[in-house]
Amino acid sequence: MSIENAPALVLVDPLLKDFAHHHFNYDMAIVRAARERGMPARLLANRAASDGVIAELQAEPVLRPLAYEPIRFELLNRLRIGPALQFLYAVIVRFLDLRKHLGSSVPRSTMVFVPTCDARNLAAWILWCACQSSATSPVVFLMLRFPCVRKDDEPLSGAIRAGYALSLRFLPRLDAAERIKLCTDSKLLAQQYGELTRRHIAVLPIPHTEAFVAGPTVDRKGRDSRASVIVALGDARKEKGFDILVDAIITAASSKLGGELVFKVHCPVHATHLEMQRHVDRLSKLAPGNVHLIQAFLSAEEYYSLLESADIVVMPYRQESYASRTSGPLIEAMAAGKIVIGTDRTWLSEEIAKYGGGLTFRDCDSDDLSLAIMTAHRDRTILLELASSGSKAVRAEHNPENFLDCLADIAMPRATTTASF
Repeated sequence: MSIENAPALVLVDPLLKDFAHHHFNYDMAIVRAARERGMPARLLANRAASDGVIAELQAEPVLRPLAYEPIRFELLNRLRIGPALQFLYAVIVRFLDLRKHLGSSVPRSTMVFVPTCDARNLAAWILWCACQSSATSPVVFLMLRFPCVRKDDEPLSGAIRAGYALSLRFLPRLDAAERIKLCTDSKLLAQQYGELTRRHIAVLPIPHTEAFVAGPTVDRKGRDSRASVIVALGDARKEKGFDILVDAIITAASSKLGGELVFKVHCPVHATHLEMQRHVDRLSKLAPGNVHLIQAFLSAEEYYSLLESADIVVMPYRQESYASRTSGPLIEAMAAGKIVIGTDRTWLSEEIAKYGGGLTFRDCDSDDLSLAIMTAHRDRTILLELASSGSKAVRAEHNPENFLDCLADIAMPRATTTASF
């Protein structure tokens, strides 16, 4: 769909500050596609954003990060009001940032997109919209990415759900004109949030697949035709099952097929996941020379080069964290026509089932993951054929152009008479 008299697009991403994780890839795909369409695109990022990110995206580093560490005032915590005060403080910080850097002059024809919106940001955006004129304020898309279910073994989950529920309860009163559009990229998450609000929750495609328009294939020149390259993407985190992956690699590498398996493991350790360093050290002490560790965060070009080198991409994400959450690397791997391995009974496993070119394994079972890796290696030819076929459907749905079209279709009821979507 072409957009004539295209509206402006504003991305507000306080989590964007470097090339780590997927915030950069996600934002880059959207901003690049918008500007290619002639849409003025503005990006507000974390005020600690690196010079490289700022230069690549012409980003404005103005947004303050919201603290995740709990308040350490003993009296407040004893009175059980520490978390509530921290939540309120975070809402105020974000609201003031929005007032300062967006102000009240954002025109009605503008689409504002927030790539990651937790309960604190949700409350701040609702307050910001309530302070704008309903006749002139823009459409605001809030992407809900995190689970909002109460878990008996996780007390914090109840507080998180209560935070979302409280904000969504006031949404109809403070946004009667429905300027705020709730969205997610997981049908499972949409169902969870649907229990807290009657407002429609749109399910959007994942945009960052533009590097795989033609579905690149692995260049096998100079490689052992029997060998499979198994790639693990992203940093070393417990929620992403890095410890499970290490156990599986050790088992697979020592098996009869071990000599035919080449592992490329991207495993930088973030300051918030230092407990994973010992598992990185376990891998680095392995005798086999077919296990390669990449311990630095990668640029976009390096990341995609690593992905393109893979035959098989492994994502052992824990079910407790990723039962309903999405994975950008999974969509990228499928768009690239790779064999994928993911955890059973998750959003990943549902996507793998539709894709066809992959396998699943039992949650937290390293032996089953090792078996899945060796099975994928043995059945590589058949699975790659299925992956090649499935990648076409993935690229048709998950791409930045379709993403922008979806935003435009949702915003259309509020389009001005001078704009045509």
